[in-house]
Amino acid sequence: NGNYKTSAQIQIDARHKTNAQFQINGNHKTIAQFQINAHHKTSAHFQINGNHKTIAQFQINDRHKTSAQFQINRNRQMSAQFHSNKRTS
Repeated sequence: NGNYKTSAQIQIDARHKTNAQFQINGNHKTIAQFQINAHHKTSAHFQINGNHKTIAQFQINDRHKTSAQFQINRNRQMSAQFHSNKRTS
């Protein structure tokens, strides 16, 4: 269906990078993207409706840094950002 496009893409390469991307409806995009790579970085990205964006992004990396970022509506932005750093001896 040209109006409602659904795609799923998974990629694993030599750098231990894993991508899963989902797209539904070319006009009101819904994207979930997950990435895991050799640097122990894990991110999840969600986007709904290109006009009124909703974004949730999570990242965990080898420096034990955890962040969550939320953005709703390009015009009336509501954002919350969290950071957590752990130092292991």
